[in-house]
Amino acid sequence: MRASEALPRDWIEALALVDEASRASGAQYAVVGGLGMAVSMHAPFCSRRGDASTAAGARRDLDLFVIADIAARARFRGCLQRLRPRDADPKVDLVGFYHTNVHFDGETAWLGYRDVARPVDPGVFTPFFMTLEGVRVPVLHPLTHSHMLWLHFVVTPRLQRQSRALWRGSRDGWPGWPEARFRPFHAFRRAKLHRFPLRRPISLARGVLYDWEVDGHVRSLVRAKRYARERWPALAAWCRRRLD
Repeated sequence: MRASEALPRDWIEALALVDEASRASGAQYAVVGGLGMAVSMHAPFCSRRGDASTAAGARRDLDLFVIADIAARARFRGCLQRLRPRDADPKVDLVGFYHTNVHFDGETAWLGYRDVARPVDPGVFTPFFMTLEGVRVPVLHPLTHSHMLWLHFVVTPRLQRQSRALWRGSRDGWPGWPEARFRPFHAFRRAKLHRFPLRRPISLARGVLYDWEVDGHVRSLVRAKRYARERWPALAAWCRRRLD
């Protein structure tokens, strides 16, 4: 598969280093977030949020999902930190939402959030490799992206639009996976909502703030989040685990 959308040179260099970290750690990964979804749908991608003329606070992150167990994820993170300075652009983000809700142990996988867990076919997380500016970019199947979006406690209108676009994109040259393969996602989301009803207001607030970020608003919040992530990474990771 091939994606034709061009990327800035620093993004290409970052992708090459991420791939090197994957080989050194033995951990598979997939590019998720805006770039991963755009590549999987052969759609345009802009490396900035909102108004492309804004300052660095509007730059997007390179979002990753490490498809491995806890130990391999730690090795991947360590290799990436040795290969690439933490403050380099674009920021590489091992997306907490994916790593909090999807877990692996050998040949098995499950969807889990705190004490709620459902087994899932690990094959739905198999990365597909596309070529972007001469660099291999592993991405998830559009249907996997779509079902991951629906694991949020609150699915905002933006996430719903993205999910519909991914579902349509799944018919463009992708393997035709049956919906039955994704039934554990629906069961897991229902169980999460039943077990944690008070998480919905927090999720709604986060969803609204994220939509504003994507539109290029609340840039001071974006800068504050990035500063906290770089200055106090352990505290930032703890907060994200509590809010995911």
